[in-house]
Amino acid sequence: MFFVEEEGTASSFARVLEVIAQKGLFSSLYTWNTPEAGGKVDKANLTQFGRALRQLGIEQIPAYSHQARGRSERMFGTHQGRLPREPSLYGITDIEAANRYLRDVYMPSFNTEFARPAREPGSAFVPYAGIVIINFYGIQTMTATQTRLDEMVTVLKAKAFRLTPQRIAVLKILAKSEDHPTVDQIYEDVRATFPTTSLATVYKTVTLLKQLGQVLEIGFGDSGSRYDGRKPYPHPHLICLECNKILDPKLASIGQMTAQLTRDTGFQIVNHRLDFFGICPDCRLKKSA
Repeated sequence: MFFVEEEGTASSFARVLEVIAQKGLFSSLYTWNTPEAGGKVDKANLTQFGRALRQLGIEQIPAYSHQARGRSERMFGTHQGRLPREPSLYGITDIEAANRYLRDVYMPSFNTEFARPAREPGSAFVPYAGIVIINFYGIQTMTATQTRLDEMVTVLKAKAFRLTPQRIAVLKILAKSEDHPTVDQIYEDVRATFPTTSLATVYKTVTLLKQLGQVLEIGFGDSGSRYDGRKPYPHPHLICLECNKILDPKLASIGQMTAQLTRDTGFQIVNHRLDFFGICPDCRLKKSA
C-alpha cells in the first residue's frame, strides 16, 4: 500500500513489482476494477495490466458481485477512517514522507492489530531469481544493479542535477556494491576509469545522494562511514569486528518493533539503526586454523 498522485495502471504495476520483489511470484490476483464502469474483463483483449499478469503466469480473478466488492470496500473503509488523520497528527504534508510513515509505522501497526496466523505453515509464493520490470509494453527482466541505477538516475534527473560521466560512475559503484564501500574505496574505483577525478567530486556526489535519500550512510565515528546504495533505507546490519565486513540480514520483525515503540512511547520514529557486531564465519575459520 502506498500513496500516489493518481491511481491507475502505473500504480498497479508498482504494487505488483513490490510484492514480487519482496515475496516472490504468486498464482492469482483478485481484482475488482474493470476497464469500463460496470463492464467485465475481456480475456481475449487484455489490458496492459492483464498482459503483464499473463506474461508472469499470474491468473487475474475479476470480482463482479456486490459481495466481492464489499470485501474491498470494507477494507478501504478501515483504512480511510484512519489514514487521512494519522499523517496530519505528525505534520506530514508530502507524499514521500507519508509513504515512509505507511511503511515504517502504519502498516506494521495495522498488521499487528488485524493479522492472523495462517492455518498451515509455509509459503505459496515462488521465489523469483532476478528483478521483474513491468512497463506499458509488457515485462522485461533486469538485474538488481540496473534497477537501482535507473532509480538513482531518475531521481537526479527529476531534481535537474547534472549527470556527468564521473557522477554516473559513482552511481554504478553504489548500485552494484554489496560490501558497503567507503568514499575512498568509491574514489579508487572511479579513478580506474576516470583518472583525473578528484576525491571532492566523489564526496559531493555521495553527499548529494544521501540528501536525496538514495544512499544510506553507516557511520562508525573516527573510523569513518560506509555507504549502501542498494538498500538506501534503515535496515539491520551484521558487522564483523575482524575484517569489517557488513552484511544485510533479513529480519521480518523490525517494522513491528517500530510500531510497538510508537504505541508505547508516543515517539514519532523518523529513523532507526540496528547493528549486530560479531565475528564472521571466514574470520572464525582463520582463527581456528
